[in-house]
Amino acid sequence: IDDGGGLVAHNLIHDLPQSGIYARHQARDYEGRNARERANQSQKLTIEYNEIYNVMQNMNDGGGVFVGDAGVVIRNNVIHDIHAYGRGAPGWGIYLGCDTRDALVENNFVSHVGGGLHLWGGNQNVAIENNMFLEAELSLVKASNPKDQQHGDIRMLRNVFYYTRTDADLFAIRGERSVPVESDYNLLWNPSGCIWLKPCIWGLRGSAYFEEWKKRGLDAHSVVADPLFVDAPNGDFTLKPNSPAFQVGFKPLDLSQVGLTDQLPGDILTDTPP
Repeated sequence: IDDGGGLVAHNLIHDLPQSGIYARHQARDYEGRNARERANQSQKLTIEYNEIYNVMQNMNDGGGVFVGDAGVVIRNNVIHDIHAYGRGAPGWGIYLGCDTRDALVENNFVSHVGGGLHLWGGNQNVAIENNMFLEAELSLVKASNPKDQQHGDIRMLRNVFYYTRTDADLFAIRGERSVPVESDYNLLWNPSGCIWLKPCIWGLRGSAYFEEWKKRGLDAHSVVADPLFVDAPNGDFTLKPNSPAFQVGFKPLDLSQVGLTDQLPGDILTDTPP
């Protein structure tokens, strides 16, 4: 998607060599002359209710949803089984790259991926709220920057972070320029006890352990506890009614409308075709 905003919804996207959805969406006042060549850059881009899996089969730097730049909403998607080809960067569930800003990532279910969420290259004003990031090979969240950029106003609130591997990281934060301004009211869990007992945060000097991370004022109200899934070994990640996720304000995900549907939105189909 290289012509600005619009709606990408209710798709089933799978078995592709590259990213499931790739969008370079740049605001008219940001890109200057090049923006005028693409007419709809000032329009918000919404990506919602899509199911995406088994993409990145011939590439190693991309994801289920890979976006860059302004005014993007990514919500209510199911993204799973994203594993990049060969060596190099993993397959990310959601990849916010290249000056992504004024973006909202909410109510997404991301599981069994090389990496859950990647924030790369000068992201500004990004809210990551009420998502489930589960079972990553390398890290559930990675935040990084080239040497001449830094993130600003990145907020991670009321998410469920869960992984069972003992060689993966909860967060991979590449230096002070990549630290979120706020991370709180999250539910975090690794059944092996990694979060409490071992270094679980990579790349940030003096904050490898979760208690050191908290001394920065991050995740002060978050809870490290078993999410109480209905049947995680068999792929049922529904939260039981007594899940501690609800104590931190997490709202259950309604995935019943995700994927293909036989009803198109009224603004797309207004008349019955002949």
